[in-house]
Amino acid sequence: MTRTYPLVPSALTLTVGGLLLLGATPAQAAEVLVLSNNGAPAVVTDFTANTMGHNYTAHDADTTPTLDQLNQYEAVLLFENGLFSNAPNVGDRLAEWYGQGGKCIVIGTFYWQDRSDNPKYANNYSWGALEDLDVFTGLAGGSEYNSDSLDPNSIVAHPITDGVMALSAHSYRGGVQAKDDTQVLALWSTLNSLNEDDPLIGVREDDNGGKFVGISIFPDYESHGDYGNQFTGDFHVLWENALTWCASTCGDGKMSAGEECDDGNNVDGDGCTATCKVESCGDGVVNNGDAEQCDDGNDVNTDDCTDSCLSAACGDGYVHEGVEACDDGNDVNDDACTNMCTVPTCGDGVIQDGEACDDGNPENTDACLATCVEASCGDGFLQDGVEACDDSNDDNTDDCIDTCEAASCGDGYVQAGVESCDDGNADNGDGCLDTCVIAACGDGYVYAGIEECDDGNDVDDDDCANDCTIPSGTTTDDSGGATTSGGETTTTGDDTETAGTSDSGTGTGTGGETTGDVSTTGDATTTTDGATGSATDGGTAGVDEEGCGCTTDGADEPAQGLLGLLSLGLLALTRRRRRA
Repeated sequence: MTRTYPLVPSALTLTVGGLLLLGATPAQAAEVLVLSNNGAPAVVTDFTANTMGHNYTAHDADTTPTLDQLNQYEAVLLFENGLFSNAPNVGDRLAEWYGQGGKCIVIGTFYWQDRSDNPKYANNYSWGALEDLDVFTGLAGGSEYNSDSLDPNSIVAHPITDGVMALSAHSYRGGVQAKDDTQVLALWSTLNSLNEDDPLIGVREDDNGGKFVGISIFPDYESHGDYGNQFTGDFHVLWENALTWCASTCGDGKMSAGEECDDGNNVDGDGCTATCKVESCGDGVVNNGDAEQCDDGNDVNTDDCTDSCLSAACGDGYVHEGVEACDDGNDVNDDACTNMCTVPTCGDGVIQDGEACDDGNPENTDACLATCVEASCGDGFLQDGVEACDDSNDDNTDDCIDTCEAASCGDGYVQAGVESCDDGNADNGDGCLDTCVIAACGDGYVYAGIEECDDGNDVDDDDCANDCTIPSGTTTDDSGGATTSGGETTTTGDDTETAGTSDSGTGTGTGGETTGDVSTTGDATTTTDGATGSATDGGTAGVDEEGCGCTTDGADEPAQGLLGLLSLGLLALTRRRRRA
């Protein structure tokens, strides 16, 4: 879009909020004199075809223009192509014209090659008094003959840089140094020969209303290079902007044709832009004090600035591209877009549909797993302070049982490779001991119903044999132990009697010694020790020559009695003989 600022005042103006506002009036083009020793006609042709809003006239700088000629123009575009001897005269005349006030001069490459301070050229002629007014020195050589491009990060907002986003040149550019009172609006990407910033655009406004602009690129580039090859970008936009701003009266506090307002300055942000446009949201200028937080001059709501000139923020209902994943414009945290403008995910700390929990961390040892499932026995993760183990299976024969407790003897599960049995109790009289070892003869515990005894040793001739049976002649007590038989009494069978007594009578013998064992048969038991013999039910007791009392089964009691008497008599006779 071309902005023109004719010098003919409008007949229709009004004041709003202290600003002079202009009604719609036709705009007039600015008159621009193109002054150069070589190439002025080519620039006039090119700029007339590729810029809008201005009338261009060429003038050969080998002839010095008069003041009357210069006063026909609002702006002068000055450049050179090769050193020329009339440069001082042209410079002096332009300085004189500029001193009248309200004038504008725009200078382009190779003007600085003829400056008197340029160290590269010994025969430079200087520009006379104009060198005191221009914005760049020639100390850096006046021009670089290599390629470079505009540094986009260096651009300063200004009417001249409006719409200038990129610019590159294969040659014929840069090589200048800004004076102290020059405002630099943009830089080339590389440094100049002084190892300093290399200015692309510099401006200065003077108290007399004069404006001076320096642009360090060759205006006649179209004659020496192909657009899109040797040079690219916003070449013509830059020159058009410079001449438009330079020739305008915007900022003088007086309404002129083409101005919407004029507050007496060229400052943005105070309600009237530097180009004398009424500031509004979307004009690309942050203005009106606190009314706008931003203004990027577009109606795109997915960038840093919304179309209401508010800085993009989570919750504004617009998805900020590259910053937000979503933005639903509400403060509901458990819907499809969180209050942090992120798509709900497990681990964001908000319990969404389908999640049992969400503690916002990736830990699997607390009450909520990283998968947003509540921790439980069998999930394969050891919950701190709750589980002793968790192997994520229901196998109770490994080292972690299905209650997430460490396997141990007595838990009722046989741990493979560790335990031979586990019956879950502490009873050592069953098939599994409380040490989870299978009961066996010799373990010191009587296996109920299987073993008669178990003394836990390998001595075979004690009261419990090595096969855990009680040896013959030993009875078990109530507790299952064994009782050893002695010389006084032997107990066998169903009935027990004391020597010398029976239901049917008693036989007694006397003598000085008794030898031999006692033999017991039938249901009666006879015990003797010495000279005493006893007969019990169903048998006959007597004493043999060796002092043994015997009981034998008889046919009837009378016969047994007679036999017993005979035996006693024989015994008495024998003992008498021995004494004789």
